[in-house]
Amino acid sequence: MRSAASLEAVTDVAATDAQAPGQEPHGLTAFVRDRTTLVLYASLAVFGALQTVPSLAMPALRDELGYGYGLSSAHLSLFAIGSVAAGLVGAGLSRRYGRRVVLVVGLLGFATGALLLTAGRASWATLGACLVAGGIGTLVLIAVQAGLADHHGDQRAVAFAESNAMASVGTTAAPLLVGGLAALTGSWRWGVAVVALGAVAVAVAAGGTRIPEPHAEQARPCGARLPRAAVAGIALVFSGVVLEWSVSFWGATYLRDVVGLSRPTAVTSMSLFFGAMLTGRVVGAVLARRVTAERLLVAALATCAAGLVAATASTSTATSLSALVLLGLGISVLFPLGLSLAVAAAPDQAARVSGRCVTAGSVAVLLGPLVVGRLADVVGLRQALLVLPLTALAAVPLLRAARP
Repeated sequence: MRSAASLEAVTDVAATDAQAPGQEPHGLTAFVRDRTTLVLYASLAVFGALQTVPSLAMPALRDELGYGYGLSSAHLSLFAIGSVAAGLVGAGLSRRYGRRVVLVVGLLGFATGALLLTAGRASWATLGACLVAGGIGTLVLIAVQAGLADHHGDQRAVAFAESNAMASVGTTAAPLLVGGLAALTGSWRWGVAVVALGAVAVAVAAGGTRIPEPHAEQARPCGARLPRAAVAGIALVFSGVVLEWSVSFWGATYLRDVVGLSRPTAVTSMSLFFGAMLTGRVVGAVLARRVTAERLLVAALATCAAGLVAATASTSTATSLSALVLLGLGISVLFPLGLSLAVAAAPDQAARVSGRCVTAGSVAVLLGPLVVGRLADVVGLRQALLVLPLTALAAVPLLRAARP
């Protein structure tokens, strides 16, 4: 799962790669994972874990507070709105106060938002907690990605790859922790509290660590109208983010309400999806060196289709969990490969394409789960999720149109 600032950080890397495709920089030194690197990695791992909290908490909040599907999805929308706001002001805050301050505030703010969610007993409180978590917590991404880029220079791609893997580790471990402690204690709140305390511990470590400060930013160049292939690639990014966030947000609720799993088991089972996402990203990064992005995307969409067919054909536990794994594997590479095609279609406008991909991803995060939630209030969650096969089908012609 990625927020708007996370998408922006990844697209910055894609823009750099587009300027020199297939070339390796000369004079690279050995990659060193010093204290700064490890603290930044730990920050992103904690962010990944905390980012799953709203979706993991939803089945319990629906039972305790009687939330409908629409109100449930509004929590993610407010998280996304806060994330977009943080992306707009984060760079300025970093220049004014320094990245270390921004990182520490982001970690503590995200922990505070998560704890407020556990304490909320009314919709205004839980919605506000998600807004706080998204608005302040996303500052972590801004500080981490920019700090790694400056700290590792020409080897920032290695740092980004490793840090994103750490984020996936966090998103995979959180359901196991929250669901496991819920099974032991009877409450999901203990697991969230442990993750929040982990964020506080990392914030303390970050406070005593040197974090590279920002350099002056270059102005973005203005370009001509984007080619159709680039626009199609941006639309493909939108489709991929809709699929990713809809499944990650509604997955636990689907397993609870439709499949009939207990609440702790449903939450814990989401680790299958996040683990498959991690596996897909690692394997996809290796395969991308040998196979074209188009072929990988065809394989990814076929894997998504298999997962969606399985999910709609049966609500048995085995089939539903297998569908989660297939969806995680397929969805995992849709965003980075869609971005790659978009930038390849207009390499001289890489920064502009990257910005459009950020916007598309932000809109997808806001709209995807919300549309599913609104439909679920009317026709039920299982029927509402039929939006996802339609989204996958729409990606097929977009893939053909996105070929440079």
